[in-house]
Amino acid sequence: MIDFSLAQTIGIVLLGLIIGFLSGLFGVGGGFLMTPALKIIFGIPYNIAIGSDIAAITFTSMYGMYKHYKLSHINFTLGFIILGSMIPGVEVGARILGILKNGSTMLITENKYRALI
Repeated sequence: MIDFSLAQTIGIVLLGLIIGFLSGLFGVGGGFLMTPALKIIFGIPYNIAIGSDIAAITFTSMYGMYKHYKLSHINFTLGFIILGSMIPGVEVGARILGILKNGSTMLITENKYRALI
């Protein structure tokens, strides 16, 4: 369990607001921004950042799905096709993350992210 100071908590909330705004504005998931930001800015280990981000994404995705359902923007057949094709990719990615957990590959990602800042 990681304990956060008040300043860290406020920082993570502000980061979430910014990334949530960008996600809503551009219609993309914010995990590709949030996960590296949690590591780089707050020093949270990647495995904790990924797991925590996925937990948060679950709820934001359900809210987004509800909003788009009310607007009749969902084709469930297409959604299930996408889901079926993504599950194997998620499994492979999670296994590779487990293998690379020592952080050497994560350093490459971190350096690319820092170059954007």
